[in-house]
Amino acid sequence: MKSSTRMRLNLTLALALLMFVFSTNTASAQTPPPTFLDGLTLNGFIDGYYTYNLNKPPSAKNSLYNFNFNHNSMNLNLVELSIARAAAPLGFKIDLNYGDAAKAIHGVEPGGTDVYQHIQEAYVTYLAPNGIQIDGGKYVTKHGAEVIETHANWNYSRGLLFSWAIPYYHLGVHANFPIHDKFIAGTSVSNGWNNAVDNNSQKTVGLHATIKPTGSVTLTQNYMFGAEGADPNAKRYLSDSTLAVNYKRLGLIANYDYGTDKDATGKKVVWRGIAGYARVNVTDRFKFGGRFEYYDDVNGFTTGTAQELKEGTLTAELRIVNNMIWRTEWRRDVSNTPFFDTSTGFEDSQDTFTLGFVYVIGGVN
Repeated sequence: MKSSTRMRLNLTLALALLMFVFSTNTASAQTPPPTFLDGLTLNGFIDGYYTYNLNKPPSAKNSLYNFNFNHNSMNLNLVELSIARAAAPLGFKIDLNYGDAAKAIHGVEPGGTDVYQHIQEAYVTYLAPNGIQIDGGKYVTKHGAEVIETHANWNYSRGLLFSWAIPYYHLGVHANFPIHDKFIAGTSVSNGWNNAVDNNSQKTVGLHATIKPTGSVTLTQNYMFGAEGADPNAKRYLSDSTLAVNYKRLGLIANYDYGTDKDATGKKVVWRGIAGYARVNVTDRFKFGGRFEYYDDVNGFTTGTAQELKEGTLTAELRIVNNMIWRTEWRRDVSNTPFFDTSTGFEDSQDTFTLGFVYVIGGVN
């Protein structure tokens, strides 16, 4: 009797063990181990334009423009491929670029343009359990109301402040500290302005703050200081303030920049400017917006000429489908001195018309 009971118990345990092994193997077959490709996101865009300058400059270049600078020519502005993985707790982002804009962005890179012009961003991210985020590598600047990617802006051309008042990128370490759900503080240490390879022995320090009092209002304050030339005593300072407001179909942005440095003689130089933006989402596929800027290059440190500039832009945007964008734009630049190249000399103003096209991989907002 005991032998029969023991046999039944052993048989039951054996069957249970077989069922456990079978279920484990089945679950393993249904849920393969994670691979390197899991969690990756792939985005990108193709950006091209045609710009006609009414001044018909002999140089075939649009003065003060940093991206769509070619006159009367169809151009490939920028092609970008972005590969990223959200931090959990480690992540990364790599933006690979090709085009005229990539060359312009890295035009003063001390390390040369052969390699760095094709790597807009390449950094690793660590996200701590308390929400602190640390990025290390090459990343675009936190300053300004506009960005390198055309479709993320409200106008096709970049404004004076983006082109002349602030840097494009940095190489270093940046950290964000979520103090409150409405307030984020940040700091950074980098080689400097547009320096993947440093041009001196000192570093540039950045301080950043973002305040969101409501869901429709965002205030951003950035500040940077550090030596940007061979003279360690010639410190460059930049203060950048941006206020963005969204109300139903209307968006408004205000941006102010103030920068100082020293020229080759040790004299203090100053540049400052303010920009205002407005855009109306007339429909889900049609948007209309404008930009007005005032820029004072007091000593000619940034543009090469001491001058006061004003710029006005009107842009109509049509989204044929969600990820295909057409923009038609008129822009007028005015200086208080003859600065703009024409077929008969130099004038104090410049008018351009632009047709821009952006095809986005991954959709747009």
